[in-house]
Amino acid sequence: QAYPLKGNYFNLQVTKAGIGVFNDINMLWVIANYTQYMKLYPKIYAVANVRAKTSFPDIQPYFNQSALSGGSGNLRGYELYVIDGQRYGMARTALKYQLINRKFTNPVVKLSQFRTLPFAAYLKTYGEVGYVQDKYYAANNPLNNQLLRSTGVGLDIVTLYDSIFSLEYSVNHLGEWGFFMGFKVNYD
Repeated sequence: QAYPLKGNYFNLQVTKAGIGVFNDINMLWVIANYTQYMKLYPKIYAVANVRAKTSFPDIQPYFNQSALSGGSGNLRGYELYVIDGQRYGMARTALKYQLINRKFTNPVVKLSQFRTLPFAAYLKTYGEVGYVQDKYYAANNPLNNQLLRSTGVGLDIVTLYDSIFSLEYSVNHLGEWGFFMGFKVNYD
């Protein structure tokens, strides 16, 4: 479901690169992700997400150090930063209010499956925390090895066959404010 409002989601990913017997690449990383979607009251929804990743061995090629630097592992308010490390954990929460949820009929389109245009809008507020552990390269990134936190408000628009457009205004623990736009749900 492109924009879930009820239910839960769990994903466990175990990835191995290399055999490890020929003195070449030998890496293993594990990512766990759980999200709970809840309807609290009519038109009021909540989301809670926890995600963690660990990598073995600690010293690894740079490409496997990705932590809170975009994609589904993004910590809102830190979109402009790349925060890498061997391990990370994060918790994200959001409270949403449904402003509108309607379906419009397009009289120009003749095919019934494309004739209905859904449109929904949700006002939201969110709070997030994360921590990235880096034992070796933290001197190059001052955001590693400390508690990262952010909060903000936003608007999610769901339309055109589950297309999602998000507008978000966030502040991080550095006191930096930012306005960000996205084209997908920030939780998975």
